[in-house]
Amino acid sequence: MATNAAKKQAQHVEASTSRTVTVACKIPGGLVLQLQRPVKRMEDTRDGPEPRTYHAFYGKRFWVLGPAYPVGTIPKGFPKQPMIEGGYAITRGIPADFWAQWIEQNKMAPFVEAPDGAEHGMIFAYDDMESTVSAAKEQEKLLSGMEPLSTDVDKDGRFVDPRIPKPVNNSVAKVGYEPHPTAG
Repeated sequence: MATNAAKKQAQHVEASTSRTVTVACKIPGGLVLQLQRPVKRMEDTRDGPEPRTYHAFYGKRFWVLGPAYPVGTIPKGFPKQPMIEGGYAITRGIPADFWAQWIEQNKMAPFVEAPDGAEHGMIFAYDDMESTVSAAKEQEKLLSGMEPLSTDVDKDGRFVDPRIPKPVNNSVAKVGYEPHPTAG
């Protein structure tokens, strides 16, 4: 599955030093993208020092916006709301060669892998804005699992959001709010 997502990304974005890509991200707070390289170090163990490989960040960082934005009065100095299509925040200007390396390094990350029945995961990129927006709109129903809980109920009074716990059996009360007995 991970290799399929990486192959799709490689097909959509060709590495180049001067070109940029448009990234769509459904992770609410966005991501800071930075490349990693393996670093070998000796680590003390109970059996003596052993070589270990760690991955250290290096190079420039790129911020990819997420769709979360405050409701109500926006704090002074807060950045403008990003362009949001299909629940994905759209970020332009990420260098294509950087994106190709980053997606290869992170191809097995759960937010990069495409879930069953979806073409992309929570973050993907295309060379042009139109393709990115089109793909984001096609995946509007894909949930990241970090959306606000829905308080909608069905005709039986049960919450429709599958993330809300359900009673194990009928003798257990429904999840809900009851005022404190001492409240006036």
